[in-house]
Amino acid sequence: MSQSLQSLGNEFANLTQMADVGGAAGDQELASALTDFATNWSDKRNQMIGQLRELSELADKAVQEYTQTDDTLAQSLAGAAKGKGAR
Repeated sequence: MSQSLQSLGNEFANLTQMADVGGAAGDQELASALTDFATNWSDKRNQMIGQLRELSELADKAVQEYTQTDDTLAQSLAGAAKGKGAR
């Protein structure tokens, strides 16, 4: 999951600009909405890239913690099983 989020963030980072096609929309309300979207694209894209990178890091940390916990529990169980066999 961490790698998928990182890849998605990289894809957004590669989208450097959004074309303003508002004038070609025909309908004034749609044209205005498209123009607003294109104008705000860069700011929103940068926010999304930051959030995706943060989520990627958090997912990576979660994997590390779950793996460490699993290893610790496995070692504890293995030690407990050896202790039972020694009786």
